[in-house]
Amino acid sequence: MVDGVQLNRDIQSSTNAFSANGMLFFSIGFPAITLRLFTINRYDYNFADKVNYKYGNILLNSIFVSKKVVKYFFAIVQLRNEFKTRDTYKGNNQVNTGYDILYVSPQLSYSIAGKWNVTLVCDLPLYKYYKDRQLTPAYAYALSLTRDFNLGRKAPKIEPAKVGSN
Repeated sequence: MVDGVQLNRDIQSSTNAFSANGMLFFSIGFPAITLRLFTINRYDYNFADKVNYKYGNILLNSIFVSKKVVKYFFAIVQLRNEFKTRDTYKGNNQVNTGYDILYVSPQLSYSIAGKWNVTLVCDLPLYKYYKDRQLTPAYAYALSLTRDFNLGRKAPKIEPAKVGSN
């Protein structure tokens, strides 16, 4: 609410409702050829808010191929499908909601000292189906900087003289 007026749902910062999600991750690596394949599959179920508006559920499926190009440089290609059901309000489907999009996302990643990563990503839609009229992206770019932190305990130090002795 701003000055007693409820903002349009498209510009609100939250759905104001709970959701639940499940995720599956599968990975296989081929170290001899520095290639890795993995999938991420996620399903989000959204619950209705206090005025009985329910955002559509979302199914995301991604397949990644990652290849080391040269030391510290990785090329990644992602094929991703996003499927969202229509939103509902008091049990009725909402117009201009829901979609099915297939993206290809080429990515370049550079590793700095094994802890920092700089990644450039481009999302290019191959197929788009929107239910009714909606704004639709032609493409998207992103540049990210990430850092790995080891928050686990340090590995125990094993002394050779103590291994196998009682």
